[in-house]
Amino acid sequence: MEAPPPEQFAIQIEVGESDLYVTSVDFEALRHEERLDRQLIEYPFLHKEQMPGIYWMFQAAYAHNHLESVPRDKVGEWLKENAPKGTYRYKSIRTATKFVWPEVDRASGGKGRGEFVLEDLDDWTVADDYKFPFISKGLSFVLAIADWWVKVLRKNPDTAAVTLAEKLVENKFAGLEVGDLVYLISGAQITEEEAASFGSYLKEMGKRVRPIISK
Repeated sequence: MEAPPPEQFAIQIEVGESDLYVTSVDFEALRHEERLDRQLIEYPFLHKEQMPGIYWMFQAAYAHNHLESVPRDKVGEWLKENAPKGTYRYKSIRTATKFVWPEVDRASGGKGRGEFVLEDLDDWTVADDYKFPFISKGLSFVLAIADWWVKVLRKNPDTAAVTLAEKLVENKFAGLEVGDLVYLISGAQITEEEAASFGSYLKEMGKRVRPIISK
């Protein structure tokens, strides 16, 4: 006697719309995939996941300076909409926006910051690795210092964020942009105690002391 077909024993269950759900983890995964799909140009550095704020500055620079699809006054809004939520905390969006622009007035907000000279990068890295036709010279320096920081942490994971601040000042960054870039590169915010200590360091170096974090 032949066995009845398997279909005869199949259980028919009606699935309604209320039976379908997406967990918050699934939703975040979908949003992450959507953001990756919005990549406008390939990012040539390995710190993409580690430094999302820098990654999206690079994408914004391509959108603003090459595609001309994002107006100057909408760059900050574009960054916040496209980057993962919370990427630009502690008012760091101001510095992220500024270095997306093709030109930055280095005398604005205080004299003595100095213009970025790409050839100066050859003193400690390879300038050509950070030259792109659609990014500012300042962003070239940000990318170079971000790569440098990755190498520093490989050798000594416990290196203090203030060491990164010192590297930024050595390369003509100053004031609040230092604190903002420390956060965007390292993920750590400079504390008030560290900022005070850093002020003493600047005095010893004969440099102008400017606040590096907002109070």
